[in-house]
Amino acid sequence: MQGASLKQSLPSRKFGGNNGVFWLMLIPTFIFLVAFNYAPMFGIVVAFKNYNYRDGILGSPWYGLKNFDFILKSGKLTLLIQNTLLYNIVFIITGTVSAILIAVLVSEINGSPTAYINLHKYRYTCCIRYHFLLCYNRGEHK
Repeated sequence: MQGASLKQSLPSRKFGGNNGVFWLMLIPTFIFLVAFNYAPMFGIVVAFKNYNYRDGILGSPWYGLKNFDFILKSGKLTLLIQNTLLYNIVFIITGTVSAILIAVLVSEINGSPTAYINLHKYRYTCCIRYHFLLCYNRGEHK
């Protein structure tokens, strides 16, 4: 008798079940995940192709690992890795320092309530514009 009552109290395990709204709300999440995490991986194919603009990515012939052979044999691999690491370190430091600086400057604003409300309208816009300009300069806008 106890087993029967325990089985009746467990929730239904079938797909969807009573969670139709939950699955409906997950659709934009899955679209976002595919669009921004999986679709860009298609561009990795370019590293293995002899790419030309006329034929596009799918029409270009396969080149294999010859592009990587070229980088290894050119003697510039250490310079490429060094530049990549240094640029990323500089971007991380400048982004963090500028974000902290803006946060401190905005938090230190004093004055009349109307001046604060007027500034409150524009401060997020200024911060967001700065962020988009920074991302645009880094090439993250693509």
